[in-house]
This record gives sequence, C-alpha cells and structure tokens, in this order.
Amino acid sequence: MGGADQGSPQNLGEAPDLVGDKDRVLDARVDDDQYDLTLRPRMLSEYVGQLQVRENLGILLEAARRRGEPVEHVLLCGPPGLGKTTLAHIIANELGVAIKVSSGPAIDHQGALGSILLNLTTRDVFFIDEIHRLNSVVEESLYPALEDFRFDAVLGKGVGASAATLPLPHFTCVGATTRQGLLSGPLRDRFGAVYRLDFYTKPELESIVRRSARILDIEIQEEAVSEIARRARAHRGSSTASCAGCVTTRRCGATGGRRWSPPVRRWRCSTSTSSAWSRSTGVCSRR
Repeated sequence: MGGADQGSPQNLGEAPDLVGDKDRVLDARVDDDQYDLTLRPRMLSEYVGQLQVRENLGILLEAARRRGEPVEHVLLCGPPGLGKTTLAHIIANELGVAIKVSSGPAIDHQGALGSILLNLTTRDVFFIDEIHRLNSVVEESLYPALEDFRFDAVLGKGVGASAATLPLPHFTCVGATTRQGLLSGPLRDRFGAVYRLDFYTKPELESIVRRSARILDIEIQEEAVSEIARRARAHRGSSTASCAGCVTTRRCGATGGRRWSPPVRRWRCSTSTSSAWSRSTGVCSRR
C-alpha cells in the first residue's frame, strides 16, 4: 500500500520511449535531400567530366587565391543537369567564401537586387541561376554592379526623389543559363570567363555512378554501372550527371540494401518509336 507505484516513471522530466526505431515513420524527402547534398562534389578535384572547363577554372581559381582577390565574373552555359549549380558552389568552396543563391525570375525588381548585393561581403560569390530571365530593369541595374562595384538607386518618389550611388564590396558573380542566345550583348560582355558545358560521355557517367555508389555504400556490379550509364545517356537524348545520380539514388532506396544488379524484365511501349522501358527505373532508352 505505502510502496511507490511501479507503473509510474521515476523521472517526470523524461517520458518513456514507447516507439522503437523500427516503428518510426521517416520522411523520404529528408533522405533525398541528404543524398543530394552528399553526392554533390564540393571541390574541383571531385568533379567528374568537363575536362577543359575544369582545367581553365582551376587556373582561374589558383590565380585568384595567389592574388588574394575575388575571381572575375563567370558565366556557365549548357543544358540542365550538367553541373552548373555544382560548379558555382565549387568556386565558393575553393575560395573559402560564402555563396548567395538566387535566380532570374526571383529577382523581379531593382530593390530585391540591391538588397542582395548590399548584404554581400568581400570576395563572396553571387550565383544567379537562369540569368537570361532577368527583366530589363534589373539587368540594367546589374551592369554597374558587375563593372564598377556600385549600385545606383533612386531614393524617394516624385519631386523629392534623389539619386544615390552605393558602394559594393568586390564580389564574384556566377551566372548560369540554358539559353545563351537570349542573353543581351552588354550582359554577356561583363563576364570575364564564359564556359560551355557539354554532355557527358559513357565512361564519365560510369565514373559518376561508381562514385555515387561508393558514397552511398552500395555494392554495385559493373554490369549495373554500365546499364545506369547507358540509360542516363538515353534519357531524353542527353547525357547528364544528375540523371545518373538520380537513378543510382533511386535504386538505393528501392533495394533497401547494399547490393543491386541490373534489371532484366523489359517490355515495349506502345509509341511510334521502338523503346525499352525498365520497370524498376522508369527510364526510357531509345533503341
């Protein structure tokens, strides 16, 4: 009667954990984001493919490090999925500086651009994705920022409006575009280094798949490596690193283990062209 209730917890500050690890519900989106951050190369030495771009960019970064100055503005061109965003983050990591990320459609007025630029520090990297989609007013405001590191603003409205010139820290602008032909001449000329990214070869895609499998701790057969690389090349007629990494990550989640062999079962789709579909990956490969 006078004894303590054995069913009550001894410490009121700690609730008993009645749910085991196997019963917990996990959010798959968190795993996908973690995989993406893990698989994305952080340094130029980890980047696979684009040999000419890597060599030229390496010289540019080494020269900037020795001078202790920011890198000149860089423009990256090419189809989606080739690594333009990855290269922008690599530039910041190689220099040991921060990176601010935005996109052309997101910077919809002059004030938004000014707010981003004024919050930069010396040698920071300002990455603008889809830079060809900047509107004309924002683009014209970007010219003096890229060339003279100043921002021209109009303070006030009506009769009391006045022009002000605000100094900016010396930063590096990295622009990425999938439509280089839509860039105006004045904007394109303000980038000192323009790099064109090409599609990946099959051996390069195989290297990307092996690297992804090694990071994810997956035991993968060489036949499977070749199959993923082939399907990444056939995806929409392109050869992208993001497609190879996506298929590898998808197989890791589908198998739930550490070993995967290439799928065998295929069937023809009812389209005008002959295609082979993989039920496990969902990627169509043109024959």
